[in-house]
Amino acid sequence: MYAKCGLFAKAQEVFIKLPVQEVTAWTILIGAYIDHACEREALTLFEKMQLKGVLPNTITFVHCLKSCTNLMDINKGQEIHADIEKLGYFEGHLSIGNALIGMYSKCNFLDEACILFDKLPLRDTVSWNLILAAFLEHKQIDKVLDLLAWMHFEGVAPDPFTCACSLKVYSSIGDIEVVQMIHSEIQKKGLLEDDILLGNMLVDAYATCGFLSAAECIFSRLPKQDVVSWNTLITGYCEHGDGETVLMRLELMQGANIPPNSISLVCALRACVQIADIKKAQEFHVEIERQGLLQDIVIGNTLVDTYGKFGLLGKSYEVFVNLPKKDVVSWTALLAGYADYGHGKEALMFVKQMQSDGMDLNDVTYICILKACISGGLIREGLDAHGEIERRELLEKYVEVGVALIDFYAKNELIARAHEVFDSLPARNVLAWNTLIVGYAENGCAKEALNLFECMLNDGFSPDVQTFSFILMVSGMIGDKEWGWYIHSELEKKGLFQASALGNMIVDMYAKCGSFPSAQTVFFKISDQDLVAWNALVTGFAEHGHAHEALHWFEHMSTKGIFPNTITFLGALKACTTLGFLNKGLEIHANIARLNLLESDAAIGNSLINMYAKCGVLTKAREIFHSIPDQSVISWTALIAGCIEHECDKEALMYYKHMQSEGIIPNFVTRLCILNACSSIGTIQMGREIHAEIEKEGLAQTDVVSNALVHMYAKCGSVDEAQNVFDQLTVANVVAWNTLAAGYALFGRHTTALTLINRMLKDGLKPNMVTFVTALSVCNQCCLFNDCLMFLEAMNTEHGVHVAIEHITSIITLLCRVGQVENALAFSNKLPFVSNLVVWLSVLSACRANGDLECARVAYKHAMCLNNEDPAIPVLMSHIYRGSNT
Repeated sequence: MYAKCGLFAKAQEVFIKLPVQEVTAWTILIGAYIDHACEREALTLFEKMQLKGVLPNTITFVHCLKSCTNLMDINKGQEIHADIEKLGYFEGHLSIGNALIGMYSKCNFLDEACILFDKLPLRDTVSWNLILAAFLEHKQIDKVLDLLAWMHFEGVAPDPFTCACSLKVYSSIGDIEVVQMIHSEIQKKGLLEDDILLGNMLVDAYATCGFLSAAECIFSRLPKQDVVSWNTLITGYCEHGDGETVLMRLELMQGANIPPNSISLVCALRACVQIADIKKAQEFHVEIERQGLLQDIVIGNTLVDTYGKFGLLGKSYEVFVNLPKKDVVSWTALLAGYADYGHGKEALMFVKQMQSDGMDLNDVTYICILKACISGGLIREGLDAHGEIERRELLEKYVEVGVALIDFYAKNELIARAHEVFDSLPARNVLAWNTLIVGYAENGCAKEALNLFECMLNDGFSPDVQTFSFILMVSGMIGDKEWGWYIHSELEKKGLFQASALGNMIVDMYAKCGSFPSAQTVFFKISDQDLVAWNALVTGFAEHGHAHEALHWFEHMSTKGIFPNTITFLGALKACTTLGFLNKGLEIHANIARLNLLESDAAIGNSLINMYAKCGVLTKAREIFHSIPDQSVISWTALIAGCIEHECDKEALMYYKHMQSEGIIPNFVTRLCILNACSSIGTIQMGREIHAEIEKEGLAQTDVVSNALVHMYAKCGSVDEAQNVFDQLTVANVVAWNTLAAGYALFGRHTTALTLINRMLKDGLKPNMVTFVTALSVCNQCCLFNDCLMFLEAMNTEHGVHVAIEHITSIITLLCRVGQVENALAFSNKLPFVSNLVVWLSVLSACRANGDLECARVAYKHAMCLNNEDPAIPVLMSHIYRGSNT
């Protein structure tokens, strides 16, 4: 009685007076010391008992093992274990076996705990729970899953603690189906009525899996909600980035007279970061100081991190300096803020200071160091950090460090090194796969990213929401609708489709792939259609040339109260550019001006230049160009391209020279534009200069550039130089062949042109419509009627090229030129789609030469039906009448 009440002096006095101090008395006194957290005194008493020659019983050993567990005294625990083995108590007493497993587990001797568990002749639920909790504590999820399966096979009935462990492990891997099954079993057994721990674990399991509405429902039905219940729910919302709900639940918690503790306040500060509310964070800071909670190192570290996340690095440093105690987390939080805001060098200075203060770097510190190296462009320092990581064998222990290294190499365009790190990881997680997939995508290797995703699935990894988001993005990038459809179907199966962000991404993916019926179907299924979904449709339609539909959706937005942003305006302007809708473009420009977007967003300015230039309003395009604060190469290129499109080639060349004098380096597109300008006005010298620049940058072998060079030289009359460029091509495509042949034809080298075309056909290259336009045009010029018919026949029978108006014009014109006007008319009558004015003007010209008035009348009638305002037609007919003296 005295011992139970903590009156140890009185208990000792009575104990000493006992005529016989048997094991039961010793055990009661030892147990009382443990109950009052006097573990060391309990062990001292145990040693005295042994010196007196009293043999401990089962309960004595269990009490002493509990003391060792609480003190983390593995040495004493091993001594007691040796005594137990000596006395043969292990085999016959399950409570001792369980106590030993518990002691070794808590002291982080998992192997010994496993050996003892395997040796137990009989195991009860407590035995299983102890080993489950041990592996769960050490995050060995696969081992826990194996143990749960083994336990089920052995027919051991789970108790509430087993259920709690099961919920923890299955929620950690996001297996919502098993979580729901466990929940169902708990409800059947009525375990939630009296077990608040189990109720809190259920809330945590659903929240961890992202099913926050289910978590909220269970929380509301708990018979009692303590501070742990509230914190579990709040933490769930916080972990899933719902800062607004965190703060709302925190208010309700206080309204329920449950004061927030350090966990609640940490979540509150993180929520302020999530919703970007610095004012609210500062209010919490004031409250923390008022309550004297800055002594709590967790809260202090979170404040350092919070200010760092807001970019208030001075304030972050001030809180850090005033912390009563600093640990590695404090230092890491400080340098993370500097790394995230591009102050990589300063962050690495803090690392040196940290080390000089005797602080050991941990895995999170190295992750922040690598982030600092990314933000500061410090490749050498990152390589040094990699060396340190290897030396300390951190990759073997922490997959997150490996993920940070993969990200470091990928961000520095060293994707092969990133893959090497990935391959060297002893254990990979979904985050490692995601990081490498994104690395490939950001380095322009979208197909490799999709191949990697396929490998991830083949290796048995379950993609998370981030993986699905990345693959949807990559599928859209390269227009791979099949992968996009697969992700869509997987999200439907997992019940994640209704999530607004993912639904919007699916719309975006289908729109980028040009699958607009699917995009619109998904759009209408989304419960919350935000700006991202609307933008996906507007820009998707615009990018795929469906300009009318793009403008329809743009206008429809306003009726739904959705306000456009920069991306929306860019899509709408592209649509106006495609259609040449100047008035609509002016209206959009007015909206942009009202929102002051032109001054702050260069892309908007460039789009406006392009729109006005394409619509032929070069004065307005110049005005916008000169109003942009920062004229980039894209701005200059848009203006130059507009000039060229409207045949102001000399002005385009003037802008090009001005651009270079401003120190702006032309890009790939700029040079292509200037090559076209040189082609139009025959400025071969500048064309040669551009060619030299292209050669210097190693771009000459690309199809688009080589074709442009061949075209430029051919149009400028230097067909031999065009031939030289052509001959240097590794693989000449049909465009290059066509361009060179047309060049020879243009400057009267018809035989060479036909030889080139025949060589192309002989080499097995598939010709296109342009190939035959050139061939028939040459035949026309050389009056090669039979060759003309031969090419026409080959188009249909051998090459499957559709006969177009351009081909028919050449044949009819040739017939007219050789005096076969009636045949020309008969030929045209067989082709109802022929309605080209040039054809009938050709016929009229041939009739004038041959004096064929009857055919001329027919040709005149057709020509006037096509254009009765062209004065050339009646003038030509009057010449024919005069020639016939009618």
